[in-house]
Order: sequence, then C-alpha cells, then structure tokens
Amino acid sequence: MLDFPIIDSHFHIWDIHELRYPWLDNRDALNRPYLFADYEAATGDIEIEGAVYVEVTSTDYIKEVDWVSAQAKKHEKIKGIISWCQLEGEAAIDAELIRLSENPLIKGVRRMLKKEPNTELCLTQSFIDGMRLLPKYNLVYDMAILPSLMDNAFIMMQQCPETKFVLEHCGEPDIKNNGFDFWAEKIGRISELPNAYCKLSGFVTKADPNNWTVDDLRPYMEYAVDKFGFDRIMFGSDWPPVTQVSTLYDWIGIIQKVFKGETQSNMEKLFRLTAKSFFSL
Repeated sequence: MLDFPIIDSHFHIWDIHELRYPWLDNRDALNRPYLFADYEAATGDIEIEGAVYVEVTSTDYIKEVDWVSAQAKKHEKIKGIISWCQLEGEAAIDAELIRLSENPLIKGVRRMLKKEPNTELCLTQSFIDGMRLLPKYNLVYDMAILPSLMDNAFIMMQQCPETKFVLEHCGEPDIKNNGFDFWAEKIGRISELPNAYCKLSGFVTKADPNNWTVDDLRPYMEYAVDKFGFDRIMFGSDWPPVTQVSTLYDWIGIIQKVFKGETQSNMEKLFRLTAKSFFSL
C-alpha cells in the first residue's frame, strides 16, 4: 500500500440514534450508525493524516455540524467539515455564512443540486450571489451534480471566478450504462475553468454493482486525471457508501493499480497535497 499518510477529501459518519437521515430509510445496508472508529478500522494499515467530513443531508444541519464538531474533538484526524447551506436567500445568506465560518472546522458548503427539483436553481441570480460570497469567508463549494446538470453548472461557475469548486465523484458518470462520451464532453469543458477541482471518488458505486471490473472504471479515472491534472484532483473514499460495492481499502488499491507507474510526487498530490491545499487544512 501507500508509504505516506493520506488525506481523505470525502467521508461520512453518522449516528441514526442522534439524528434522522431520511435518505437512509430505504438503504438497509447503510441504515445503522457508522462512527469514526468504524472508519479507522476500514482504513486498515493505511495512515490517515486527515479526513474531510461531507454533510449527509440530515433533518437538522446545524445539529449535524455540532455533532461532527464534537466528534472532531475526540478524533483529531477529522480536519474539516462541509456543511449543508441553502446559498440562495439574499441578505440572510451573508449572516449564515458568517455563522458557519466562525467554526474553524468548516471549510466549505454543499447543496445537492442533483436532488433539487429545479434543475436551473444554480442559474438563479440569488444562488449565484450567494456563491460569490463564499471566498469572502474562505469557504469552498462542494458540488453534487450529474452529467445532465453540467451545462448549467458551467454557466454558473463562469460567473463565480473567485469561488473554488470541487466536483464530488467526478460529476457521477453513468459507468453502468456506458455513459462515457456524454460525461466526458461535459466535464471536459468544466475542467477548463481554473477554479474547478475534482474528487476521484464514488466510481465503484456508479458501475454495475454485481458485475464490474477495474477496466470498467479505468477510462473514467484516467480521463478525469488527464483533464484536471494532479494539481486539481484529490482522493475521496466516499465511505461508507462505498461499502455497498467495495471496501475503502480495495478502492485505494484500485486507484494505485490504475495509476501504477505515476511518480511519487503525483501520487502524493492525488492522495494528500491537493486536498490539503484546496481545503486549507
């Protein structure tokens, strides 16, 4: 395995006895507590220098942030939090970003555009105005979108050149249904924006869960790295959702296999340095 410590740009923990997560109701394998001790056990002999918690759409995001912040006091490897945030809200959003930024663990915000019924939400002036405020508070935007939303996202991102964006799961290509060409065209254009970054995460859950191989994932992974370069791409485990298809340990092994032969410098960027810089850890 790796001979240097890594930073995980995308992991989750939750305790269903503390908070309610409606999206877990129909996910039997995930609908139980997943705590930091479980995450550490899943990493095996891989040394984790730090991990960035990404919100998981609870019914109370303020309580969610408070709970994770409390966990971070017990587990110093939790280096950052991506909080839910509405963003559109005119004057109210400025006050909310002030409140969020007072917590030094909060490095950015997320609004899951892929789950919004209004596919043009990110094009509204109110949303764009909120997005433009993020750099003022040293916050980044963690973007949960699908390839079908990338055209709108690109237009929005062009209007927010000072805001730093990272596409989680590389924009969620439809690997199961051979969606490479459509995804590649859309994400290729986004990669031309200098403020766009990408998380190498979530690939195994986008393939056929019962019949996937590393070679199914390889062209998507290689294309993402080719377009963003190692200075703008970062490892994410997407634990525990990844456990529906693979293990965290095996996912890291897949990345190493695909990029076997890369320089030590590039692998350290992928697994550690890009995330450390992007999130100001």
